[in-house]
Order: sequence, then structure tokens, then C-alpha cells
Amino acid sequence: MEYNKPDALVLTGNLSENWRVFREAFEIYIEEAGLTTASNKRQVAIFLNLVGKEGLERYNTLKFENVEDNKKIDQVYIFYKRSQKENESIEEFLSACRGLIKDCEFKFYEEILRDKIVLDTRDSETRDKLFKQADVTLEAAIETLRIAEIQRKELNQMKEIGEKQNEVNAVHSKVRGGKHTYQAQQNNGNNGHRGQCQTNQRQAKGKGYSQQEESPQVFKNTGNFSAILGLHSCIHLGLINKVENVDKILSRNDVLENYCTVFTGLGNFPDEYSIQLKPNAIPVTNVSHRVPINIQNKMKCELHRLVSEKIIREINEPTEWVNRLVIVEKKNWSMRLCLDPRDLNENIIREYCVIPTLSDLSSKLKNAKVFSVFDLKDGFWQIKLDLESSKLCTFGTMFGTFCFNRLPFGINNAAEICQKWNMKVFGGMKLDGDHIKSIFEYEIPKTIKDLQRFLGMVNYVGKFIPNLAMLTKPLRDLIKKNNEFVWTSIHNECVNKLKTIIASPSVLRNYDNTKEVIIQTDSSKFAIGCVLLQEGRPVCFKSKSLSETEINYGQVDKEFLSVLFACKVFHHYIYGRRVTVQTDHLPLISLMKKNINDIPSKRLQCINVKLSRYDINLIHVPGKKMFIADALSRACISSQDNDVDIDVSDVVHSINMSTNIRNEFVHETIKDDLLKQLVYVCKNGWPNQNNKVSRELKPYFSMRYQIAFEDDLLFLNNRVFVPIRLQNRILFKLHEAHLGICKTKTRARSLFYWKGLDKDIEEYIGSYAVCNKFRSENTKDPMICQEVPNLPFEKVACDILDYGKDTYLVLVDYYSGWLELNYLSSKTSSQIIKILKVIFSIHGIPKQLVADNMPFNSNEFQNFATDWEFVLTTSSPRYPKSNGLAEKGVSIAKSILKRSDEGKVDKQLMLLEYRNSAIIGSKFSPAQLLMSRILRSKIPILNNSLKPTLKCQS
Repeated sequence: MEYNKPDALVLTGNLSENWRVFREAFEIYIEEAGLTTASNKRQVAIFLNLVGKEGLERYNTLKFENVEDNKKIDQVYIFYKRSQKENESIEEFLSACRGLIKDCEFKFYEEILRDKIVLDTRDSETRDKLFKQADVTLEAAIETLRIAEIQRKELNQMKEIGEKQNEVNAVHSKVRGGKHTYQAQQNNGNNGHRGQCQTNQRQAKGKGYSQQEESPQVFKNTGNFSAILGLHSCIHLGLINKVENVDKILSRNDVLENYCTVFTGLGNFPDEYSIQLKPNAIPVTNVSHRVPINIQNKMKCELHRLVSEKIIREINEPTEWVNRLVIVEKKNWSMRLCLDPRDLNENIIREYCVIPTLSDLSSKLKNAKVFSVFDLKDGFWQIKLDLESSKLCTFGTMFGTFCFNRLPFGINNAAEICQKWNMKVFGGMKLDGDHIKSIFEYEIPKTIKDLQRFLGMVNYVGKFIPNLAMLTKPLRDLIKKNNEFVWTSIHNECVNKLKTIIASPSVLRNYDNTKEVIIQTDSSKFAIGCVLLQEGRPVCFKSKSLSETEINYGQVDKEFLSVLFACKVFHHYIYGRRVTVQTDHLPLISLMKKNINDIPSKRLQCINVKLSRYDINLIHVPGKKMFIADALSRACISSQDNDVDIDVSDVVHSINMSTNIRNEFVHETIKDDLLKQLVYVCKNGWPNQNNKVSRELKPYFSMRYQIAFEDDLLFLNNRVFVPIRLQNRILFKLHEAHLGICKTKTRARSLFYWKGLDKDIEEYIGSYAVCNKFRSENTKDPMICQEVPNLPFEKVACDILDYGKDTYLVLVDYYSGWLELNYLSSKTSSQIIKILKVIFSIHGIPKQLVADNMPFNSNEFQNFATDWEFVLTTSSPRYPKSNGLAEKGVSIAKSILKRSDEGKVDKQLMLLEYRNSAIIGSKFSPAQLLMSRILRSKIPILNNSLKPTLKCQS
């Protein structure tokens, strides 16, 4: 039997409309001719036969490099053949198209997918609307179709309700003088109504005129009509009120102007809060941290601001509790002062606040028409403390002692208190309407492993899915041993149906704040996935693809980031309550328990700080039991969640070095056989077991979680891996200042890493003639030790060094070991005073200066000490060892001068390296102790190490 064949495809004029007409005609022909079950190859041949001469010529211009490329036309055909089915939602249609387009490998993925869903949607009205819009994106098209679908469903529901009201009983109205009846009749041909009335007329007595009395029109519907009452009747029946005046609608500026007091200053709740302590709590007084010089003025200004705003107040009487202060520098370089009430928190009786669920509030909100969202500026500070609680929040600074009048950041139950008081005053809650999006955007499985992962997620919630075995049978058949993995539209439909069921009320449960909360979170190479569970059932899902920067993070960083992401996206549910977070990454458990200063990575420190606001119990669960989170992290469609602030993208491992040296490091890292393997496993993940890694990588398996590839370089925590061809050059730079084996090792361990680093340093320095010549062998009697002061440059020692024909002034700081070496043109008091004034102008005036008698005991020098307000202490003329630190400083300075002359090295460069090297018996250098940072030198160093820390460490 012959069937009407479609006309050839016209490739001029409106191409999209021409293609739509041809495709519809072609699909009808295929259906009528019984060719729907024919092979794809045959259907493609029929398509090319019917597409016409121009279409065939256009097809022949396509070039296929191999047989596999030629097969793509089959997939393209299947993709373009797919259209939205009857009763198929836009979400289901979109998901099916996304699964099909993956195999087509189109270059312009989003544009073609946009055109597909617009052209092939069953909603012709919305399609025409989108045709008229310019520059429609894929996201805009999807959103428009979703809204149209929702509106269409609501209209259908309204029509169903209207159809049920087919008859309205007659209403009779009695008036004086008679009884009136009105009936509605159909007006022929126009669906209108006309009213016929009979009125009784009454003659008015005494006035000589007649009056006709009208009553409101009332109709009886004799047919299936929608209009019953007219405007005049509605007004008489009191159904409509006429509004004469409309109040002016306030603009944003009007609101800000009329209610300016609400938007300025700091608000406060009406009551005062009282902190309750445990019985027999023992008060603790903490010594305040030292603050670096360069932020002291900023801190003073911030304290003054807080006092002026009555957030804190200065106190002069003694208090039992004194806490430390933590200074946090914000991104805009402003400063936040937070309490560090570690000891106080251990003695506070915590309050727990139950957050209401939607069901708790729905009855109160059923008549509400206006909803608002409030954000409290510095929310904790809007809660006043009573007098006794205020004294508990006392802290000390170098500018005096203060206490908080408002609830400070740092109190362990501050979040619960703030939540409780907010509910008391405002009530309400915020809903997350995006909690199932990650399921609908779950990628269609492409391999057996992908399918097994998807089925694992389905089986996890299988007890809540009826007929699960029947629904999953087509998918389970695919993973059987003897079956070939061939994906068809049947499997697409099966996956989409299961996704819809998983995100349906039969599987999901409403959040219940009285039930235990468990969060599963996992990170794959390219994405993060998490789910919030209660009683084994999911409440909401979330996934996020990693940015290009995040993909290069080490696995520990990715897994810790996934914990932060889960807490942020589920913040509404978990804030202010205890929750269990499950991870399959065991190192996170010990990392979570560490003091923040003991965490080696700045990024991990940042994540840890952001997690500190949540009360989480992090536990380890094997990956094979993390079905949902694991599946979501590995099948996430590329998308970024900009509403969730998990930004820890500060460059952690940026190296401060010249461009040429950095380029050499990058180039040699790529060429180095060992480092090349490390880069690969950092990017693609380490094997689970040591016996599965190569022989070269086995020594690094135990430290795999500390190795990261960032900025094209490899790092072990904060140490950069040095390629083998650059190791000798680094050894030269490390020893350029001739500091000796111990100091060179200490310096190297903080900056670089390669196997056998210590041994190479020993051999390199041991073979160096200059160092062997000046190595100290004889140990002198020990000097008299003096008490170390509490502040940098509070106490210094001075002495004069004669070296050859030259004379130098040596100054050493008792606190940090900082060494100053300055040339003296003469040994006179005036020359020494001149140099000391320069030093004091840089580091500040010390409280005490220890020196020998001459020339420091002269009248001129004593007058200088009086004028500059420091105490001069001179040592015994017959016992110079009493000025032991100065004697030690002279010895170090003389060694630097000797090695400088012998090795032809600039003595100032050697002095710089000495100040950057850790003091024996301490892990900190003089520069770190005095300036809270390492000084930049010729040796490559991390940028973070050059930044000053806010807390001085002793």
C-alpha cells in the first residue's frame, strides 16, 4: 500500500518552520508505513531519501573521520525525532532530551537543546511567545515553559470547579407593594443574558405622583452559563464595594525615609539575657594576646567605635572572669573583635531551641496574605546582657579592660539564644523550594558502573517505592553478565520515572525537628553531592559541580568542602541543633578534632572556621553505604550554586618567586617522571589500596591526603615539591647565607620537599670549605640567663664589635632574638646614640637597654636614656658575662662577617637569612616573633607565609 510521502525539505526562507513541517510529515509517514520498529540505519536511509536533493547535498558536506563518527548521525536522528509526549511534563521531556543529546556530541550543546525543547513542546502558545523574544537562553526557555505548565494546570483545576456549579437556585425578594420574579434567558447567538421582570406599581397618596419601586435583579440559571449577576445587582447585594480613593503605594525610598530609625544604628530586643553558669564553676583569668604593631591603631579605633555604640564598655574594677580576644580581619580590611571564651563556654548551661516545622506554623499562617523576610544586622549584638552576664564577657587588651554589653560572637549557645528570641518576636520560617532539583538533574547513566550507582541510590529508598522490582527490571537486565549494555529510550523512560518517584511525597518526608538529623555528603573528582535524612527517608537533596579551581584541590580539601557545602545548603534545618554528618573520608575525623592552629593548610583552616558555627558530629561511614550522596556527586549536571557561600578559593599555595624561576619549576615539574605521576593521581584520585599504586608512588601513599596540585605546582601541605633538576640550585640558595646545617635544615623543611632533603643538606654543607673553616668546636662557659620579657623589643642588649679595622654596634632583642648590626664610624656616645635613634624609630623605644659600661655609662648616653624614657642597665665591668645576650649577639655577628668575607657574600643578605631562620629550640624565627611574618628573600616562599598573622606567638 502506498502512503503519501513528505515533500522535500526546503532550505530557504524560515528554516525552523520548514524543518518542523518536514519532520512532522516524515514522522507521520514512518508511523503509517509501519517503519517505527525498523533499525536506525534503515530509518536514516529513508530520511536521506526523502529529505530532497538540497538536504542530501548538505548532508554530504559533513565529514566523518571514522566509522564511529558515522554512527553519530543515528544518535542525531533519534534526538531530533523525540518530541514531547501527551501528558508528559516539561521536566520529563527536558530530562529525556538531555539524555539523548549527550550521545550526539554537538558543539553548541545549550543552543541546540534550547531549540529542541521550544520547537517540540506541545505548548504551542508558549512556543509562539518564545519565538517573538530575542536572545532567549536555555535557562529562560525552561523557566518560561515550567511557568506556563503550572499556570495551565491551575486553569484546568479552576474550570473543573466551575463546571460543577451548573445551577443556582432562584432567590426571591419581597418588597413593599408586591412580589417580583426575575428570570435569566439565553440571548440568541451571543451567550449573553437578558432579564425579564414584572413590577407592581403603587400610587403614592397625597402627592399626586406615582412611584415605581425596583428591587435588586435576581436570576435563575436555566442553562450552563458562567455569568449570573450583573455589576448593578452585585452593588445592591453588597458583593462589591466602590473605592473612591486609593492610598499612595510607598516606594523603597519612601520606606527608608519614613522609617529611618529602623535602618540606622543597632537595634535591640526588649529584654535582657542572663548567662547561666554550672554550679561550682571556677572563674578563669586569661592573659590577653599580644597584638602586632601594624594593627594596633586599627584595633584602638574599633574599640572606640564599639564603646561609642554601647556594644562594649571599659571597666576599671577587677572581675573574676577575663577572656581573650580574637581579631578577625574581613575581606574589606575592616576588623571584627570576637570573644574567645573557651573556659567560660565549658561552664555555661546551654539552652536548646526547637525550630518549628511547617505543620506547626501552617494553622497560624492560613489567613496570611503578606509575607516578609527580615535580616538582623549583627544579630547577636541586638541582645542585651544583664550586668552579671556582662562581667562574664570581660576581655583584656593593651588599651585597657572591657566587657560586652551585648551578646558577643563566640558564646557557644549564642545561636540558640538568637533563634529563640527571633521566634519569640517574629516567628515564621523559610522554605527551600529547590530541595529536589538535584534528582531531576541527575545525569542519565552511560556505563554499567553509572547504572549500578543509580540503582544503589534507588534501592536505598526502595522500601518506600511500590513495585520496585518491576520498575527497575529493564535497568537490572542491562547489568547482567551475559547481556550487552545497549541503552535505549525504554531505559531513559525508566530512569526518569524512578527520578520522579524518588522526588515524590511517597518517598520524601517532611522535616521534623523532633527527629534525629543525618546528613550524607561526598565529593567526587568533579562534583559534590549531599542528602538530608530522617528515619532513613530523604528530606532534600543537593549537588554542585566543582569549579575549575576546586577540581585541582587535594582529596581532603574536596571532602572537607563537601561537608561545608552540606551544612550551608541545609543551614535552615540544622542551624542551632546537633546533627550527624556522615563521610566516607576517614582523615576528616581526626582533622575535625584538631586545634585550628595545628591544621597545616590555610584552606582547611578556613573551612574549619566556617564549620564552627554548626554543632555537628562527623562520623565515618564506608563509601559503599553512602548510596545517595555518592550517586549525586558522580552524576551532577554542570551547574554552580551561587546562592551558597562556600568560598574558600583564596590561593593557598601561591609561591612568591621571580617569573623565570617559577616558569622553570612548572616546566621541570611536568618533565620530572615522579612528579608527573603525582600530578596524575592528584587530578584523578589515588587508588584505595597501597598495593595498587606504582612502585615509585608507594612512599607517598601514606601522605596522599597532604599532597595537592595547585597553580601548576605540587605541594606537601605548605612545602613545594622540588623537581630533581632544580634541587642543587635550591641547596645553593638555602646555604647562600652560610647559616650551618641545623638552621639550613629548619629553613628548608618549612619551604621545600623532596626525598632525602636532610641528607642532601648535610652532604652539601659538609663539603663546603668556608663552613668547615668557621665551624664552632669549643664550647665556652654558659652566659648568665635573664628573664624573657612579655613583649617584642621591650628589652634589648647592646655591645660593640671590633672586626679587623672596622667597628660595629650590635643590638639584640631579648624577646625575639632579632639582631641589628650597624657600622660605627667612631665609638663615641654621640655616634652610638645616632644609630640607636634610627633603630628605635623602626621598632619602637625599649623599656630597658642592657649594655657594658663604656661608653654607655657616659653622661651623654644617660641623658639620652632619660630623654627617650628607657632604663639603662650596665653590666659589671669585671664580669661581662652578665650581659650574656649581647656577648652572644657579638659572636653571631662576627661569624656572619667572617663567612661574608670568605664566601664573598653580602653580609646584609646573610643577616636577612639569619632573621628568617628559626632560633635553636624554637620553631619561630626572629622575624616571625618580632613582625609576625617571614621576610621576603631570594629563596622562593609561599605568599601566605609573608602575610602578618594577627596573633603574636611566643
